[in-house]
Amino acid sequence: MKKIAVIILLSLTLWLSCGTETPSEPIITEPITITSPIQNSSVSDTVTIITAVGTDYSFSRVDFYVDNDSLYSDQTSPFTYKWFTGIYRNNSHHVLKAIAYDTTYYESDTVGVTVIIPYGPITIISPENGSIVFDSASIVVKKAPAYNFDRVVLLVDSDSVQTDTSTSDTITFTLNLSGYEDNSSLSLSVKGVEESTEYFSSSVNVIVVLNPILGEFENISTFTTAGPAVRVASEEGYLYTAAGSEGLYGVDVSLPQSPVWLFRFDSPGEALGADVDFPYVYLADSDQGVQRFNNTNPDTIVSAGSYNTPGLSRNIKVSGNILFVADNDALQIISINGNNLNPVSRLSIAGGQVIDVDVFDEIAYVLDYNGITVVDVSNPSSPVVLSRFGALVGQGQAISAIDSFVFVGTNAELMKLSSANPSNLHNLYNLSNSGG
Repeated sequence: MKKIAVIILLSLTLWLSCGTETPSEPIITEPITITSPIQNSSVSDTVTIITAVGTDYSFSRVDFYVDNDSLYSDQTSPFTYKWFTGIYRNNSHHVLKAIAYDTTYYESDTVGVTVIIPYGPITIISPENGSIVFDSASIVVKKAPAYNFDRVVLLVDSDSVQTDTSTSDTITFTLNLSGYEDNSSLSLSVKGVEESTEYFSSSVNVIVVLNPILGEFENISTFTTAGPAVRVASEEGYLYTAAGSEGLYGVDVSLPQSPVWLFRFDSPGEALGADVDFPYVYLADSDQGVQRFNNTNPDTIVSAGSYNTPGLSRNIKVSGNILFVADNDALQIISINGNNLNPVSRLSIAGGQVIDVDVFDEIAYVLDYNGITVVDVSNPSSPVVLSRFGALVGQGQAISAIDSFVFVGTNAELMKLSSANPSNLHNLYNLSNSGG
């Protein structure tokens, strides 16, 4: 019985040892083998051709062949060759082979590969996709060496605009942008023509900026308020000024050279922002929320509704029958129904304390100290964040959206942004504010 147990134990030990044994490296039986790249693979740029020598062989040199052309001889083990593929045509097929020498020679099995030129036969290397171009643009084009183009054509929005017939591998087009609209998006591409065959590059999209910020400011007149003019709104020849603890001022500016005081409303909170959709005036009144007034009689205002928001209302924008309020760390959306102001939705803003808001074409631009949150408000009950722009210099102070531009004032500079694509704001120009 003990003999049987010993035999079983020995068998189990042998079985376990076999099951845990680490497999050895594969044995190379051929004299010379190409191990990389592998058969039917795709290669680009510079590729290292790696060989392995059979265990029973020793060689003094290995020659490397591409399509039966001898390209390199290596006399030091391990035998490798750095093969540059950029001189070949895109999607071309090639056969690799190695021949090893001692007193005789041995050929490896062939390896077939396909050369891929990453950017194709012709490509635009500058400007980059999404770039902003001013006044004129230099478009730098690179041609793959294996192609002999009769001509290269620059295309703008698929229209041929310039042609180059030089033989250089790198060419530059200069495009005058004065004929294109400011803040428009252009699709640039090039076409290389080789005999009757056309090769097209990928498109590069750029944004045109003409005259980033024009003109100078001229002081026409001055109207002094008792408190600081925090925000202003103007319509129908009337100017409404939120003046902090001094409340809301109404001024007749139909003659800009001679502004006329109309009224002052001592708001219960601190007047931090105003907007107007005449004859109604809207006030962001800090901890007292939002106030709405009827100003049909220019000399006075009459209460026409209010809503005390959860936070501190800092500024307000009216669009149709919807109010958008910069309220603490959120965008508060409110509906107007007669003299009733009703909350619709509230969207928390990740950037911190919300300072200002503007709305254009159902897109809200919400400014906090650290950046801009772009929000789709086409459905006010379900606002959707589209993007975030955080590249402000200084702290955000005020924002205004006009057509496809957004202007942002910080305590350090004035910024002009492109909002042609609200999901990706682009900074177009910065004007330093040395006064702070």
